[in-house]
Amino acid sequence: MIEWKDKSSYSRNDKEKVPNCWLALLNGIDVKIHRHIYYPKDTWLMSSDFMQIKQQVLENTDDELARQEAIEKIKTKIEENIAQLKAALELMK
Repeated sequence: MIEWKDKSSYSRNDKEKVPNCWLALLNGIDVKIHRHIYYPKDTWLMSSDFMQIKQQVLENTDDELARQEAIEKIKTKIEENIAQLKAALELMK
């Protein structure tokens, strides 16, 4: 099971502490879903420094569903990278 940590920054004036940033670390691969001031308030974005993904808009507005969507997108990206690396290795033979 993937462990997500709340990495939100809260103001002391916030009456209700609603998370706006979640981070999961998968064996060195960071997956973050977060909000951004330039996007609508209910929009979740996905970023990953390791996978070189910045502020990719997610379809889901629910944070639980957005986390699942982000994991699926990371899986797809990893599979694409593996295929590309395998193809490069074949060229080196």
